[in-house]
Amino acid sequence: MGKSGETYLVGKYEGRTAFRSKPLVVGSGKFSIGHEISRDYIDEALSGKSGQDIYPGGFGKLVLAAYAPLNLKGLNWACISRIDLEEAMVPAGDGRNDFFGNYIRKYDYYDLFLITPDGHIFYTVDHESDYDTNILNGKYADTNLGELMKKVLQTRQFGIADFKPYAPSKDAPASFIAMPLTDGKEIQLIVALQLSVDSINSIMQRREGMGKSGETYLVGPDYLMRSDSFLDRDNHSVKASFANPANGSVRTEAVTEAVSGKTAEKVIKDYKGNPVLSAYTSVKMGETTWAVIAEIDEDEVMSPIYNVLFSIVIAALIIGVVVAFLGFSIAKGIAKPLMDGVEFARHVASGDLSADIDVSQKDEVGMLAKALREMILKLREIVSSVKTATDNVTAGSGQLSSTAQELSQGTGEQSSSAEEVSASMEEMSSNIRQNADNAMETEKIAVRAADIAGKSGQSVSETVIAMKKITEKISIIEEIAQQTGLLALNAAIEAARAGEHGKGFAVVSSEIRKLSERSRIAAAEISELSVTSVAVAEKAGEMLSLLVPDIRKTADLVQEIAAASKEQNSGTDQINRAIQQLDQVIQENAAAAEEMSSTAQELSSQAELLQHTMKFFKVGGYGVKVSEHSEKHILPLAHSENRTEIRHENNRLGILQHEKIIAKDVPDTYPAIADHHEDEGFERY
Repeated sequence: MGKSGETYLVGKYEGRTAFRSKPLVVGSGKFSIGHEISRDYIDEALSGKSGQDIYPGGFGKLVLAAYAPLNLKGLNWACISRIDLEEAMVPAGDGRNDFFGNYIRKYDYYDLFLITPDGHIFYTVDHESDYDTNILNGKYADTNLGELMKKVLQTRQFGIADFKPYAPSKDAPASFIAMPLTDGKEIQLIVALQLSVDSINSIMQRREGMGKSGETYLVGPDYLMRSDSFLDRDNHSVKASFANPANGSVRTEAVTEAVSGKTAEKVIKDYKGNPVLSAYTSVKMGETTWAVIAEIDEDEVMSPIYNVLFSIVIAALIIGVVVAFLGFSIAKGIAKPLMDGVEFARHVASGDLSADIDVSQKDEVGMLAKALREMILKLREIVSSVKTATDNVTAGSGQLSSTAQELSQGTGEQSSSAEEVSASMEEMSSNIRQNADNAMETEKIAVRAADIAGKSGQSVSETVIAMKKITEKISIIEEIAQQTGLLALNAAIEAARAGEHGKGFAVVSSEIRKLSERSRIAAAEISELSVTSVAVAEKAGEMLSLLVPDIRKTADLVQEIAAASKEQNSGTDQINRAIQQLDQVIQENAAAAEEMSSTAQELSSQAELLQHTMKFFKVGGYGVKVSEHSEKHILPLAHSENRTEIRHENNRLGILQHEKIIAKDVPDTYPAIADHHEDEGFERY
């Protein structure tokens, strides 16, 4: 049960609650059986309830109490076990020697606090004035620890409080961290730790690589120190900084930028006004940003560099003297051969390829002299060959110009003839096109006439049928006229019989008989005309029937004539286009011949210029044999019967000879020339 723990019995009788066993701790052993006592947990137990909880004990301390009623017949008793909360929560030990005391010493904290959810500090390692007080509503509620407790209770999460003067620690700046302990639902306990400035200093004041003037320190957002300065502990320690902010604050460029979250390194003025190389960044402490500053005097940083530069300068002077001496010695051995080489190069630059260099050394200068001698030999051979090729080019360009002029004249005459033929073909094409148009028009007329003739034949047939019907009707009229005549005769006989009374009727019948006779005669004439008309119409129909096939055949023939005219027109158009294209090709050939003539003239002038340029080189007796050999193959134009053959022969032999010279003498320098022949080889050269 420890020092403060014990178990005792209580009972209630006639409204009085008193001890039923003698307590040893409660009342320090002064209470005896029957002494009245009143506690909340005792009342709970006597009411028949069981449980355990934290309750206020005597002298303001908290106790952990467990209680249960006793089932004794006729008695209202309960069993109570209680122990001071501090002793129950803290493992065995005394003050700074208990578990938590050993913990803060091991991990270098200043103090540790156990706090109930209602703010009661029931345990601290050092038992300063905040011990056994309420941090939420007591006299230290306005401290940074009180603010931290309110925040942790509200957020139910880990929290940190920045440095501020803390009265229980003699107003020394203090920073706290706190963590709530829960049972999953409610906060049961809050553990708080007071940070130690010494532990922060042990990290920030490590001296490895800091030299004499280097230091690292922390600064808060209020520009006051969060770790002690190594170089100025009097004014820029954490305690001195908070005690006298005017002298202890640090408002340098590095601190300002670091507090704003920037990271950099640069040369600035430190809090003493000295130029320092400063590296800075920020570190987040909960909701607070601290500046981490590392600085060293610029002079101390640059001192090794200055020493190295001085050593380099001394070494450079020594090396310079040695190099100058060696250079003078070496120069004496190579200066004269080099001067000879310079003089040789000047002769070559002036065009004198007969120059020579007399250096017989075995070193690199001798190798250079040997290479120069080989070079001049090759140059002599090449220049001689170029002179020979230039003569051939000059002769060939003149012949090419003459041939181009003749070709240009011939193409001009061809162009004129082609234009005349084109004009004639154009006129013939126009006539054929006109014939084709007329044939097409005649075809249309013939087709139309055939249609009309066919329709006329049909009309004649219909007319014949109508006339036959008229003849039939006229025969009926003749019969009517005969019948009318008979009737009139009968009427006249009856009128004669009537005598005087029938005279008028006799006159009428006489007129009717005359009219009937006239009708019969007219009907007979009409019938005769109808028969004649029918014969004529039938004959016309037969003639039209014979005429329609001929008209249709004529239309077919006209169609064939029109188709043939179209084909002739298309053929003449194609011939005309071909002649025009031929004319265009002839004109292009003429233009090309003109251009070739001008190019040949330009080539001739360039060849003369090249001859003049080659006179710059003096080769002495070198290359004469090659030139004479080449000249043997240039045939004179005046004694040739076929100028084209002579020109081609001159070009072929001269160029071929030149290619053989180049391929034989400079196979390494111009390998491509040796692989080509005649004109292609000459052009590539």
